[in-house]
Amino acid sequence: MFKYNFYKLVETVQRPDIVVESVKGPPCMIAFKKFDSHYIAPMSSIRMPDELRYCGVVLQGKRRFVITFYNTATPKRGKKLWPS
Repeated sequence: MFKYNFYKLVETVQRPDIVVESVKGPPCMIAFKKFDSHYIAPMSSIRMPDELRYCGVVLQGKRRFVITFYNTATPKRGKKLWPS
């Protein structure tokens, strides 16, 4: 449920593990951060399954406008922007 996990979007943008340049569409970058748990209700969390371990946030260029976000097993391919 997104309403209990909004902090993941914010934390991924502020402190990503890795940032890559998107291989599709307009000049976008994708920030990824690994999370071990997922809240299903206030104060109630479960262990994240391996196929959903990373949160990916697609940002438009330098403005950091959020286009979308999703969970994935691994960071996607693309030119590595950070850390260099």
